[in-house]
Amino acid sequence: MTHASETWAVDEKGRWRLVDADPLALLSLLPQMDRVMTALRRTDGILHERLGHVSAVEAAGDGALSLRDADGAEFVHLPAGTLASVVLDQTIEMRDKLLPRLEFRDAAGIYVFSVTGLEGAAAFSAPWPEMRREALPVTPRDTGGEFAEVDPADPSAVLMRRVYDEARRMRVTVTLGVAAEAARQTWEGAMEREPLLMGGCINVIAKPFHLHLDPGVVDRWAGEGDRFRALDSAGRPLGLEVTLL
Repeated sequence: MTHASETWAVDEKGRWRLVDADPLALLSLLPQMDRVMTALRRTDGILHERLGHVSAVEAAGDGALSLRDADGAEFVHLPAGTLASVVLDQTIEMRDKLLPRLEFRDAAGIYVFSVTGLEGAAAFSAPWPEMRREALPVTPRDTGGEFAEVDPADPSAVLMRRVYDEARRMRVTVTLGVAAEAARQTWEGAMEREPLLMGGCINVIAKPFHLHLDPGVVDRWAGEGDRFRALDSAGRPLGLEVTLL
C-alpha cells in the first residue's frame, strides 16, 4: 500500500480528511476490507449498526449505491449525490486493537454514515489507493462517568420487549430499519436476546446487528399488528421502523 505522505503510518493515531478520496470509489472497495461495521446514526439518538463482510457494492443507473451482505441482500441504500467527503478516524481502540473508521459526509460536511474496520487498520486500509490527507482536531472521548438508568416504561423499551416476546412466540424474524435523510440501513433476523437496558440506552443485540436508542427519543409508535413507526413528541416520523415478518 502506498500513500502520498511519507508520514502516513497504517496504525497512526489521529483524525484526517482524505483530500483525494472519492467516496463512491472508496466504498466500492468494501468487499476487500475484511469484516466491518457499517453504522447509520441519527442525530436524535438512534444508532443502527451492521457487522460482517460486505459481499458487493452496486451502483444503479440513477447513481444510487447499494451495499449487500454475505447473503446478497441489500442492507445499505445511498441515493445519488448523498456523499461528498470522507474523514478517517484512528482514535478508537478496543482490547488493544485499533479500530479505524471512515466517516462519510454530505456536501455540508454532515455525517451520513460510517464504516469501521473490525480486523484492524492493516486489513481495513490495504486496498485503498494513494491519497493525501489533512489533519483534523481530535476531540477527547468521554470514557468515564456512570450512565443513568433506563426507565423500563420508556416507549422504546416497552415496544422492543413486546417485539421480542412476539417474535419468540411466533418464531418469526424481525426487520429493523433506520433512515437518515435519504440514506437507509436495514437488518432482518431473529431476536435471540432480550432487549438490554444498559449503558444509558435501549439496546437490541444480535451477532450481526446492534440497535442503540437513547431514552426519550421515541415519544410513541404509530401502527398496529406487525408494523410500527417511531414518532417524536410532535408526531413526526423518526425514520425507525420495526416489522414482524
